[in-house]
Amino acid sequence: MKKINKASIISELEESKDYFLTLSESCEKCNNEDLLSHLTKIVSSITLEADSYKKRVKKNFLIFWINFLLDKKYEQLSKEIRVSLVTIINSLDLFQLDSFIKKEEIDNPSLWFKLDTRKLLNDSMILTNDQLDIMRGVLNGENIIFSAPTSYGKSSIVINVLFLRMKENEIKNVVIVVPSKALINEYRKTLNRLIEKFNYEIKINENPYVEINQDLQYFHLFTQERILIFDQINNIKIDYVVFDEIQELLSMSKKENDRAVILAKAISIYENNKTPMIMIMPYIQNPEAEFINYYTDLRFNVKKDLLSPTTSNKFLIVKQNDSFKLFDVSLNKGYAENSQEYRLNIQNIHYGTRFYDLKYDFFEICKELKVLDQKTLCYCNKSDISSIAKEFQINKNVVIQDGRLRALITYLKTYVHEDFELISFLEKGIAIHHSDLDTFTKRQIEECFRNENSNLNMVFCTSTLLQGVNLKAENLFFLAARGQFTNAELDKKNLFGRVGRLGSKLQGNIFKFWVEGERIRKDTLIKELNNSNDQYLVDFDNLVIDTSKIETNDALNSYFHDKRIKKKLKTSKKLDIELIEMDNFDYFIGRKKGIIVDQKIKNMSKNERSILEDKLKLSSRDDCEYVLTKLCEIYEWKDSTNFDEKYRMTSIKYLTTVFYNNYLGKSIKQGLESIINVGTNPNSDYKLVILRRANGESYPKLVYKYNYRSNPNFLREYTREDINLLIYSYIYETQNIIEFRVKKYLQDLYYRLFKSKGSQLKAIEDYLIYSTANNEKKVNLKKIGLLDSFAIDELVKIPDLFEQNIPIIEKLKNYAHAMSDDNPIKYSILDVL
Repeated sequence: MKKINKASIISELEESKDYFLTLSESCEKCNNEDLLSHLTKIVSSITLEADSYKKRVKKNFLIFWINFLLDKKYEQLSKEIRVSLVTIINSLDLFQLDSFIKKEEIDNPSLWFKLDTRKLLNDSMILTNDQLDIMRGVLNGENIIFSAPTSYGKSSIVINVLFLRMKENEIKNVVIVVPSKALINEYRKTLNRLIEKFNYEIKINENPYVEINQDLQYFHLFTQERILIFDQINNIKIDYVVFDEIQELLSMSKKENDRAVILAKAISIYENNKTPMIMIMPYIQNPEAEFINYYTDLRFNVKKDLLSPTTSNKFLIVKQNDSFKLFDVSLNKGYAENSQEYRLNIQNIHYGTRFYDLKYDFFEICKELKVLDQKTLCYCNKSDISSIAKEFQINKNVVIQDGRLRALITYLKTYVHEDFELISFLEKGIAIHHSDLDTFTKRQIEECFRNENSNLNMVFCTSTLLQGVNLKAENLFFLAARGQFTNAELDKKNLFGRVGRLGSKLQGNIFKFWVEGERIRKDTLIKELNNSNDQYLVDFDNLVIDTSKIETNDALNSYFHDKRIKKKLKTSKKLDIELIEMDNFDYFIGRKKGIIVDQKIKNMSKNERSILEDKLKLSSRDDCEYVLTKLCEIYEWKDSTNFDEKYRMTSIKYLTTVFYNNYLGKSIKQGLESIINVGTNPNSDYKLVILRRANGESYPKLVYKYNYRSNPNFLREYTREDINLLIYSYIYETQNIIEFRVKKYLQDLYYRLFKSKGSQLKAIEDYLIYSTANNEKKVNLKKIGLLDSFAIDELVKIPDLFEQNIPIIEKLKNYAHAMSDDNPIKYSILDVL
């Protein structure tokens, strides 16, 4: 059945709509009697509405104006209105908003008693009816699907209830599966706060190789890759498993689908073990019937169709005839398409008809909109992000006062490079955020942005801020013609959800751009903006697997041959595939390649195998180079279809330098210096040059100096002006090529070499999990959650912080608190502990 147009539904509330629009544009105080009359009319209309879709649209309209009143007009509201708002909020099951009503101003002990009983381990979190139902489901050990808007508090309620069950000794082992280390850090911080608050000891484990003490309680925090390792080598009962950001499964049919396939395998493991599951995901329509039921036959307690407690104003900025106009197109507010128009007073508009030309006027647009001092995110394509930031660097002036921000600048100068462009950005109160930044830098940018008193107000980002990062932005600009997303529509909804957050701003602003002459229609952009709060409808046709991919895709091949997976995605043609018993590790490189590698290992001479096993102790640089050479040979990187594997990972000399620096925990600056020294030394056999990929992107590489100009991809010799390119490339190689690709093969080789022996090699396990080895102090600091090698290098030099190589947490905290506010080591410790 075709849905009715939203604008026509809201037009049924025309009188109230006009009243609120006038109220929002007027500086005069609101008339409480008129306000109460209109609130009553809207609530009555919702109560009498029979059509569920129309009822939902009207509710969202009401929530928009409730948020407006709480954000903009609260001090003008009478006591009667405030009581009425509480009543309406609670009838909509939006109890989260009650925290915005000042308790002392409403003399109703019964009401506040009811609200106090809805708090769980967190005084600032008032649970909704649906959240309470989730809590009861977790207490009863049910399988749960939790699909809700970005700002609903999904992970918070789940982790609080699981901690409560731990505290009551009802469960011992909980596994939490997330797609990134950044989300592992978020969960660890949440758990550490609960552990400290209630003084209750629970182990937080991130090592899949660790031997579990059966007498202790654990939260195991893993990515889906580590889950497969953990399951393969451990045989313990898991009481609950949480899959957060489970929407990654939607990438199963895409080209880069390995992680989605591994996630599907992880689900099957716990389904076979009859372990209760909680699946947390964004706002997806019918998440069980249209999504999760494609992967499992389990029955779930499903929470869906939930209302978002936050809202946003939607704006379209149009460049037309050398002028800029702003259109308020917020349908939830009551505007139809292009119904409210403002001319932006932008002088000396840059000539250009491409979308890319907008960057030259973007600073003046933000100045005109008065958002320069507000917390603002700007989504950009990665290739454009630095050039857009530079336009702000030229124009913006601030005085940096925030200690954390000064500490980040100190870190970049000391441990990255004094000429790194991000330093000059931060000194102007702006930042960039994408995958080619190290974890410390990204974390500090996020923390500075969260801090209302920080000078960092503008962050230019890619989709790295999509999952699990609560930033509480006031504004979001979408400065990309289309953007680069894995699942475009759902990812955009997640990004839009960064604006307007509980605990700060209930209403944010979202801006998109349209340039006259663009291929994309203006009304398409308006529709996309106004559907950003709607549920995402999974297109099942996009989940059907093309059978031709099964033989060529290693992960999919394992998935469809695995007899232990009970329910598989449908294929474009009927399959006749032999089902076999699969090894979890076959998912990392594929079943067919695993058979080939096993045969290669079997064909090794006893002496060759003995040397390789000894080299895997990684005791020296020569050991690292030997191991990388063998990995390249055994796994045939030179024949790979992946660009990084075929071209970047086969440069063994360069890769060894990055790998060994990562292994030793050297700072980025030390790593860069070692590469520059090798590549620019006239006595070296290697030359540092800039090469060009087929898509035009440039990257540095160490090559033999005797014939480097004959390389068809040669662009130029490295110069000091290429330092930013080298920095980003080095971080990419450390965090992506080493941490994901090299470690994947290293882990596979280690497992296949040692599984037949039933033995383990601690050095390689420590490196695979903690990116360091052969130093107990460093490993133990990583075990308690410290992530940053630059800080760990300094801390291991202080004997008083350790007892028999075990860090003393209270001494670490005291040490950090005693440091100056501009010392980056302070935050490396306190962010975790």
